[in-house]
Amino acid sequence: MMNIGADAGGRTLEIPGSVGAAQSAELSFEVSGRMLERMVEEGQFVDAGQVVAMLDARDFRAQRDSALARRDTAKADYDRYSKAFEKNAVTEQQVSRSKGQFDVRQAELDIAAKALQDTELRAPFGGR
Repeated sequence: MMNIGADAGGRTLEIPGSVGAAQSAELSFEVSGRMLERMVEEGQFVDAGQVVAMLDARDFRAQRDSALARRDTAKADYDRYSKAFEKNAVTEQQVSRSKGQFDVRQAELDIAAKALQDTELRAPFGGR
């Protein structure tokens, strides 16, 4: 190992070699959209997890909110069918169908929430 720096004598020392990064990352968004802001410039230091760029998240937020409302409605339906089943007012098939709808709506919400989260591009590790 060799430390390279200013020499007190003002001499120039030439040594053949190459310098490379220990870690590097190619960053890209997982969703498409219009980029609103880039928070860092090339060569700037960043911390792990720091937001480096953002997409316009309005449409993704609306999709998440819509999916949340559909999930909440499906959950309320499932709860009603479950209570009605305990009183022999509906069939097991109806309860099962409402549970399936709730599961589908929950999955849609999870997908929409991840898409919203993906509108922020974050540094995978600290560095320059």
